[in-house]
Amino acid sequence: MSKLKTKSSLAKRLIIRGSRVLSGNAYKRHNMRRRSKDMIRETRKLREVDRCHLRAIRRLMPYMN
Repeated sequence: MSKLKTKSSLAKRLIIRGSRVLSGNAYKRHNMRRRSKDMIRETRKLREVDRCHLRAIRRLMPYMN
């Protein structure tokens, strides 16, 4: 059986820490003057990916663990 390929674009966007999968936040590219200061501050942090997406992530990143 041949090796499985990892979707490298997804691997660049996610961070694996233990059993948690983290990603950056959306809505940070432009029009930041309209956003509230709280929203700008909150989107600096990483957020945990929802459990409903984990099956697709495991399929696209087979060697994630």
